[in-house]
Amino acid sequence: MVPFRVRLDNAGLNNTVPSVKFVVEALPGSRAQVDRSVVDLDARGKGFRVYSLADVVEGSNAFFEKKFDYRVAPPNGKAIDGMLRARIPRTALHIELPRDEAITDEDHVEVVGAVHPNATLRINEQDVSSVDGYFGVNVPLETIGDHDIEILAHAREQLPHHIVRHVRRVKDYEDEAAHFSADPRVTYHAIAKHPELFEEQNIRIVGKVYNVGVHEGHGVLQMLARECDRHERCPFWVALPTSAEAKVGDWVQVLGVFRGEQQFRSQSGEITSVPRIDAAFVLPAEGK
Repeated sequence: MVPFRVRLDNAGLNNTVPSVKFVVEALPGSRAQVDRSVVDLDARGKGFRVYSLADVVEGSNAFFEKKFDYRVAPPNGKAIDGMLRARIPRTALHIELPRDEAITDEDHVEVVGAVHPNATLRINEQDVSSVDGYFGVNVPLETIGDHDIEILAHAREQLPHHIVRHVRRVKDYEDEAAHFSADPRVTYHAIAKHPELFEEQNIRIVGKVYNVGVHEGHGVLQMLARECDRHERCPFWVALPTSAEAKVGDWVQVLGVFRGEQQFRSQSGEITSVPRIDAAFVLPAEGK
């Protein structure tokens, strides 16, 4: 007869507060511990311990992984040590827009992203539907000031995925942008030549949009800097803070933070790197 069995029960992942249960089945009179906590066994040698996962809902990893040690001591026998490994997928959720700390003068913000097709999705406590896992919804920003956009996705037998986007509504977008401070020495040529010297510094740059798209769950503009002459191609990458009306061929002014180099695969299949700017403001600009 096998003296004991320790197993993991994932049914609690579907609870409001997700959890897993360690179930112990041992010979009557046995003593058991899981994760250094005593498991009370009944007269038949059966018992369980619930391990709450509430604290890991905020994580961003695709899986929650943890090793749990256990010890079972059969009656009149030597204690036996073992280990259980929990590997639980987190509900897939990617937010394209808005980016964290986005600024807008609109009375709403568009929340766009992708989620596990079978997940329940709530944004600011409101149920939101998706089509083949993709969703887009306008969330009201009723007052001037800071707002938290809370997105929660939960698929059956998976961990919930909770993402918060902080958005600030201002009275006038262009007036707010006028207060953006950037060192005029931080230019395209400077960041392209010495990216290590200017990373995380503010930049103000004007360019022409040659592609609008999405990359790794974020809205992006691919642009050519205006400071370069017609014989010089100066591409850079802009991660958008909110939905933007810019389209291919538009001239725009970008105010943001230089984040270093961005790698991507071109249409020809070549891996290339260009300067990346996380935009705080994107404004129309006059072309050459």
